[in-house]
Amino acid sequence: MLKHRVITDQEVVAILAEARAGGPADELLAELAVTHGMRPGEIATLRLDSVENDPEDPEGRLLRSEGKAPRTLTLSNSASQALARHITSLPEREGALFSDTDTTATIVDRIDRILADAGLPRGVHGPRLRLVQQLHESRRRDQGDGGDERDGAS
Repeated sequence: MLKHRVITDQEVVAILAEARAGGPADELLAELAVTHGMRPGEIATLRLDSVENDPEDPEGRLLRSEGKAPRTLTLSNSASQALARHITSLPEREGALFSDTDTTATIVDRIDRILADAGLPRGVHGPRLRLVQQLHESRRRDQGDGGDERDGAS
């Protein structure tokens, strides 16, 4: 059993670098899981119509997650840019944000692969990875990179 631990800043950098090398989908997946603390189940339910423009920031994007605890996230600048690259790479502009065949299990597998490629042990996600959100939330705000969370559905 893995001990709970917080992922270091250097590990976050390594994860995001590996994800970028994997292409737009992996980059967005890592941004959502690592910097925004989204759970694999939330990510699997995302659809293209889950994305909205942020009325408070013309460059910003809001992402509505569905599921047991719906919430709306204000994406950081880096996540908004990753989202734009991912959407541009999609053959169709409707449906699932990642793949219609992605399930929670396949998202976990994809996250595990990115983590392994970054040199982290498999299984450092879920509640453990969500700790990253708490660590980096204030830093993103301090750097003016957005990333706040809004409770409830829009």
